[in-house]
Amino acid sequence: MRIRLSVIVLILSGLACTSLAGAQSLYSERTFRSLTGDMRARQVGDRLTVVVLENASATSTADTKASNDNQAGASAGTKHLRGNVDLQSGSAFDGTGRTQRTGKFAAQLTATVVDVDANGDLLVSGDQLIEINGEKQEISLQGRVRRVDIAEDNSVVSSRLADARIKFVGDGVVSERQRAGLLSKVFLWLGL
Repeated sequence: MRIRLSVIVLILSGLACTSLAGAQSLYSERTFRSLTGDMRARQVGDRLTVVVLENASATSTADTKASNDNQAGASAGTKHLRGNVDLQSGSAFDGTGRTQRTGKFAAQLTATVVDVDANGDLLVSGDQLIEINGEKQEISLQGRVRRVDIAEDNSVVSSRLADARIKFVGDGVVSERQRAGLLSKVFLWLGL
């Protein structure tokens, strides 16, 4: 009888302890992702690949043509003296200018979801720094992505980013050689 009573007391105390401990489940609806489910970015902290494919082209042309022709004449004379005075002036200007700029940029970088809008849009931001032989190239990206624009492989093309801010900056020997020298700057300032 004592053994039975001891077992019952042990079972009841075990039940009381488990109810006091308040065990938590490893499952959370908010963060759960099935191994076979959709792996696309959807919440803060998720990452997605942004494929940057940008083409920019601008052309500006200006043609100016102006001419001016003035003539004046006068004649005067007496019996013994005759004289003619002719004045003529003319000017012409013909100018043409053309500016053309073309740029292509292709890159791929991983961005992090930093916020989710009330409508479900993902605000993403990412940076990438590449250094090759002392030449640094930095790519930074920010924008807004609709969930429907994210492909099955968890990537999005940069043309699908709203409010996109894509910046590409290079620094090093090559970048320094592309800048105008002091003498070139002086000639440009003088208009030569």
